[in-house]
This record gives sequence, structure tokens and C-alpha cells, in this order.
Amino acid sequence: MARALQQPGRERRLIAIILVSLVFLHCRSSDRNPGSSERMPASEEIASILSAADAHLDSDLQAALAAYEDAAAIARQMKRSDLLGAALSGQGVVHKRRNDYYQAITLYSQALALCRDSEDRSCEAEVLHNLGTCYTGLGELQAARDALEDALAIWTSPYGKSATLIAIATIHDLQGEHEEAIELLHQALRLRLADRDLDAATRQRGRAAVYDRLATAYKAQGRMGESRRAYESTLAIWQSLESTSDVALTHNNLGWLYVDWHKPATALQYFDQALPRLRQLERRHGTAHALIGKAQAHRQLGDLETATSTSEEAIGILESLRSNSPSLPVKTSFLASRQPFFELYVEVLMQRHDAEPGFGFDARALQAAERFKARSLLDLLHEERDALLQGADEKLLELEDSLHQEMNATDRRRLELLAGKAALEEIVQVEKRQRGLLQRYESLKARMRATIVDSPPADPITLRQMYDLLDDDTLLLVYALGEKRSFLWTLTRQGLGSFTLPDRRTIESEAQRSYDWLRTSDQRAGRSNGPEAVARLSEILLGPVAEDLDGRRLVVVPDGWLHYVPFGALGTADIRPLLLDHEIVTLPSVSVLSALRERALERRPAPAELAVVADPVFAWKDPRADAAASPPQQNTASIPAPERLPYAAREAEAILALAPPRQRYAALGFDASRHAVLGGDLERYRIVHFAVHGEVDDEQPMNSHLVLSLLDPEGRSRDGRLYLHEIDDLALSADLVVLSACNTALGKNVRGEGLVGMTRGFMYAGATSVVVSLWYVNDEATAKLMEKFYRELLLSDLTPAEALRAAQVWMQRSLRWQSPYFWAGFVLQGDWR
Repeated sequence: MARALQQPGRERRLIAIILVSLVFLHCRSSDRNPGSSERMPASEEIASILSAADAHLDSDLQAALAAYEDAAAIARQMKRSDLLGAALSGQGVVHKRRNDYYQAITLYSQALALCRDSEDRSCEAEVLHNLGTCYTGLGELQAARDALEDALAIWTSPYGKSATLIAIATIHDLQGEHEEAIELLHQALRLRLADRDLDAATRQRGRAAVYDRLATAYKAQGRMGESRRAYESTLAIWQSLESTSDVALTHNNLGWLYVDWHKPATALQYFDQALPRLRQLERRHGTAHALIGKAQAHRQLGDLETATSTSEEAIGILESLRSNSPSLPVKTSFLASRQPFFELYVEVLMQRHDAEPGFGFDARALQAAERFKARSLLDLLHEERDALLQGADEKLLELEDSLHQEMNATDRRRLELLAGKAALEEIVQVEKRQRGLLQRYESLKARMRATIVDSPPADPITLRQMYDLLDDDTLLLVYALGEKRSFLWTLTRQGLGSFTLPDRRTIESEAQRSYDWLRTSDQRAGRSNGPEAVARLSEILLGPVAEDLDGRRLVVVPDGWLHYVPFGALGTADIRPLLLDHEIVTLPSVSVLSALRERALERRPAPAELAVVADPVFAWKDPRADAAASPPQQNTASIPAPERLPYAAREAEAILALAPPRQRYAALGFDASRHAVLGGDLERYRIVHFAVHGEVDDEQPMNSHLVLSLLDPEGRSRDGRLYLHEIDDLALSADLVVLSACNTALGKNVRGEGLVGMTRGFMYAGATSVVVSLWYVNDEATAKLMEKFYRELLLSDLTPAEALRAAQVWMQRSLRWQSPYFWAGFVLQGDWR
């Protein structure tokens, strides 16, 4: 069993179980390894190999992996799926210890299928547990809970149940539910102490695993003395069992306890004991964790030079671990859960800048912050899409199409259940199935990406390259939120500036208050304190640079909750909205801008001007539907159809009238369908405009979708939801995509990545810039804003950023539409040119 949760000895017990099972199987079977009359029976040979692998787990991971691979090869020759599952699971243990989560999850998933085929429930529980711990290590806590709860339901052995309770307790701990975690850990300890089938050493390992997790929970509650005693009890057990790898991991944990206890000298003693063994065992994440702990201890001691070099070494290990996986979701989760590593590095560099201004430490801090922002989107933009499709064999492409259909159907079922007020358990099961399908889809995409040869690395750009992206009229604002303090860097062609801001909690609480008021500012309730919240946030974010704004274009790279903030609605001291004097553009990262421009240069320009997909037909009550058809034949069984957008047709007609007939494409009414989008017609157009409904799922972004026509011209129901995983597969040549719909800028807020949703989907599909909305927008106001926007864009030949600003200023100066709710929700993301 893998040890991401510090469950020492679980691997040994897993192999022991496997060995006993194999001996039992051999006694009941006369199978031999074909073509080898002199060799021992194959099941005995595998047992011997697995025993050797087990012996290497704490000393030589490469030798262990080789042994497991040998066992797998023999099992395949024997066509013994049960033995193959055991060998694959062992390989998963090794890869997980190396923090190669993609390989570990892939192997465990294969082993799980084999366990289920052989109807071995104990094997199934073991592998589900391992999968759960992998997902926990990635920070994918819901996927982890799914697997662990399934394992808990299957286990019959007290030891297995206790192990999984420990793993579930860890999830509670990570979610801040420390008392719940402690209660589960005590349950696990009682189970282990009551299990009379365990030998003394296994019983001791079980106690150590519980004590280790209790220590972590106590530390999170600030109960440092209790935490220390629990860690010391853990350490004593590992030392008595001569488990040197677990001794090293516990030394590491004790080091972090003393860092958090602000006793850096003691912390360094423990880290120095842990590091040599962790390096020797190839425990790379443990090594990085110890190094960043050392960096924190040296920072507390005032040794910023050593803190810098140690942080750099730790981050270098993390970068190499991240690069091992072809799975972008795994990379995203891995990096998001390691954000404190980067935050500490930035903090150390900025402390050095405070002490030694003029030595370039603020520039290094900016580049460090950039390394953490939107890396998965950057990987996507660098991905060779043609090579991805050409490199995948036909079966993979067919499987991808099948998964698209299955994911869509499952989400429709979820929507039906929600609309029908089904039992919570039924909804939960469907959502769980959705997550499983998404994992299969992501695994498939990773297999396809693994076929791309010589794909260039998606490295963040340098400071010099950042300068080259700017013109004389542009001011770049890059924010990084931290636990104790936050930072703002400004960059123009004239130079770099850096500023210290309040901590993350202070900034994000003001950002949430401002957002809540801005998106409801047309209502009377809450008007009294809303402007004050905006004023406070404006002073925090812009006050330090108010004198530098000078009418420039402002290109904002937000962080955390700032992704929800429409900066155009902020202002200087007199709360004059920024957009009255500035173009405002938002970027996930500066490197993403560079990638967007590189891709735009490499592709052929779109031959035609404007495509509009608008005003779909949703329900049989729509007067455009066939009146002769009876209602039950026309609409989907139980999903309520959205209301027609009353001004979408007017918006579309006004926009289309601005482009020459031969340069435009219209998919309106029934024609605003999935086929219109997926059939390839949009690939020819420089600008693509959608005036439809948008639905955002901020927990499962792949469920986010645009709602297109749900009826055909005969009034029959049809699939009309275009999901994000399908948007990803579009091949556009668009300079601009406009999503004139609600909430289209939103998505899952992933640390470091920002809002994962439709914006990145259309950027990956080929758009250089995207206009999207931050809240539920007013249909009439949106139609007027869009008509003005396109007049400026197509007739006045303004850039998208200039045109959006002109339209928003026009709305803000109108008595009827001056509330920020009507105009501030739309933002431009991407290239402003």
C-alpha cells in the first residue's frame, strides 16, 4: 500500500496478502509457465519476485520496479489477470513513492479493472484505497473521497477498514475539519488494537500510522505539545522496527512542526537528519518538502541567501516531478497543492529586495510568481493539436467520441434528476459517475499526448521577454496573494516596480464584497455600503500605483479571488471608474499572452470576417416551433428549457448588419445548433459571436456548457448542450470569440490556474482573445452593449480592447444603464491588439 498518507508498512502487508493468495492459488492449480520445464511453477516464481520487490521498497525503488515488471510479464504469459493485477499494483506503489501520480493512477486503474474481473473484493478494496491516496496527494479531494468510500464499503478486514479511515481522516484534516479527522483516527486505532490476527510488528505499524496523522491534526489546531508527543511516539516505533524510510519521513514532519512552532534551529536538526535518507530512497517530493522546510527555517533565522538557494532547489524538484506527467489535470492538481512552495520563494526574494533594493530580487520574484500562474493553460497553448490528433490511433479517437457522448448523456441525467427533485443519493451517484467518466477522459487525453514526440516545453517567459510584449502605452499589473502579505509588480518599457500589499484574506474579503455589490448594483438593497467596499479594494490594489497609471492601457494578471473582479469598475481615490480613462485587459499569465501571439503568427489568417450563433429555440412554447407538434414529443422529458433571450435576435441582426454579406455567417434560431458549431463552419471566421445561454459548473468545469437549440424545425427534441470538453476540440482561427451569455468568465477557481472554464476552452480552440461575462447579465443591456461594441470594432476599426471600453463608457454615461451591473460584467481576456 502506498504511503502518501504516512501509513507505514501498508505496502508490506499488501505484498504479504498477495503472497499468501499466490501460494493458495498455486496449491489449487497446476498451471506452469509455458516452455520452461526446469523453472519453478509460475505462481511460485511470481511470489518469489514479489518478495524480492518487497525487500527493495525501502532501499532501492528501481530494483523493486524491475521486479514488479518481471512479475507482470510472467503473469501476462500465464494469462492470469489476478496475478497481473497484483504486479501492476506493486508498480503503482513504486511510482506513487516517486510522486509520479499519473503512472501510479494509470497502473492502479488497470489493476482495479483486473481485480473486478476476477471478483476479488479484497484486491478491489486495496487498489481503491491506493487510488484514493494518490488523489489526496494531488489535492483532488472529491475524487479521493469517492475511491476511499468505495474501499471502506468493501473491506471486511479490520486492518483494511482502519487504513481507509486514516485516509479519509486526512481529507477532513486538509479541509480544516480537524475534530472530525481526530475522531476517525481514534476509530481506526480502536480497530487496529482489536484485530487479533495481526502480528506484533504489524500492530505497531498501525499505531504509528495513526499517531502520525493525529500529530498532523493537532498541529493544525495549534496543539503543538500534543503534536510533538504524537510525532515522537511515531518516531520511536519506526526506530524500533528499523524502518529507515519512515524514520526519515517522521524527522521531516518533526522539522515542519518546529518551523510552525517558530523554533528554526531545532527544525534544521530534524531536516538535516531526514534529507540524506530521502535523497537515497528517491523520495523526491519528501526531499522537496524537507528543502522548503529548511528554507523556511533559514528565513526565520534571517539567513535569506541560504533560504533562496534551498527554495530554488525544492522548486526545481517540483518542476521535474510535474513534467513527468502527460496528464494536464494531474499537473494542475500537483502544482495547485504545492502553492506554498512558490509563495515562500517569492516571499524570500521580496525580503531580500526590501533589504537590498536595486539588486534585482524583485525581478526574480516576479519571474518566480509567473512560474506558478496558468501553467496548464500554457501547456495547452503550446500543444501541437494536429500532432495530437495525427498521433492518436483510430481506436483512441473512437473512444474519445464515445466518452464525449457518455459524458453528455450523464450530465443530462444529472440535470433531469435535479429538475425532478430526485433523492439526494441518486444525484450523488450520478455525480460520482460523472467524475469517473472525467477521469477516464483525462486518462485518454494523456495517452494521446504521450504520443507527441519532440513537443517543445512550455516554459514561462523571462523578464526580458515580458518587456518585449509591451508597447509604450501599456502598464502591466501582476498580483500575487500571500498568507502574510501580498505583492504587486508593475512593468512598463521604462522599468519594473514592486509594491507590498495586505495579506490574502484581507484582499479577498474586500474583493468578494465588491463583487457581490457590483453584480447586484442595479438593486436598491445594499447600495449604501457597496461603493465603500469598491473604494477600499481600489485603494488596496491601485493606491500604490495611482500616479503611474497616466491613461495607459492596463493589463492585469490577477491572483486568487481577484479573477472575479472587473477592474474597469474599480477606481482611484474619487472612485472614478478606471475604464473612463483606461483600456482594461485581463491575462491568466504573461506567458499565456506570449503563447497566444506565437500561435497567431503561425496560423493562416481567417478568410472571412464574422460568424454569429444566436437566439436558439429551446422550448415547444416558442412561437418558432412547429405548432402542430404535441408538447410531449418536443421537449426533453424533464429538464426545464431555459427562457428565450428576448433581445438575442435583435443583437444578432444588428451585429450581422455591420459585416458584408459574403464575409458573414449566421446560425440563428433552429440553426443555432451543435452542428453549426461542431461541423467546421466557424473555422473560417476572424470573429465568432455567441448570443446564447451559458451554464457554468464551478466544481466540475467539464460540465460547463453553452445551451444551443434544443428543438429541430419539426419541433422534435435534440441534443443542444455544447460542453467544455467539446469546445476544447474545436479548431478555430479566430482573433476574437465573444460569449454574450451569463457567467462565461467563471469556472473552477484553481490555485495558480485561475478560473478554469470556457475562456481557456476557447483559447485552446484557437481564439487569441475572448470577451466573457463575470455574472448574470441583463439581456437588453447586453444587446445594446454588444451592438455598440461591434460598431466600434467593425466600423471604427478599433481593437477589441478599445471597442469594449468605448461601449462600456457609452453605457456608463447613460442614465438608464449607468449602474456597474449593466456594463462592468464583460471583460476582455487575452491579446488586446
